[in-house]
Amino acid sequence: MAKIKRPICSRCPKCESDSFRTIKPIGLALSKDRQCKECGKCYSPPTDKRFAISIMAVGLVLIMPLLILIIYFSVRDTLYPGVIGWLLPTGIAFAGICLIFVGLKALNQKPTPVPGKATQ
Repeated sequence: MAKIKRPICSRCPKCESDSFRTIKPIGLALSKDRQCKECGKCYSPPTDKRFAISIMAVGLVLIMPLLILIIYFSVRDTLYPGVIGWLLPTGIAFAGICLIFVGLKALNQKPTPVPGKATQ
């Protein structure tokens, strides 16, 4: 099955109109997609940069438990907590790394070029 992808634009990519109605997004999305009221073209709005940065900040916070555990046991002469003791912080850190990648992907979103229109 082919994956349908809508263009990422702040205005209609076909007629450049600002008027739109919201529609259900395809797949998992942070905001609803848009449909132009003038020509009916569907498109996705770009992700807000502040939201992407806050997602990355949450990811950094989630990595902290694993870093604290590594620093704590490297400084002390005690036994490591074993496999069970590492599972939870490692899982939380993995979720944090995933959030950082999602934030970076959102920051690197490029608007879809409109065919026949000059890019700015």
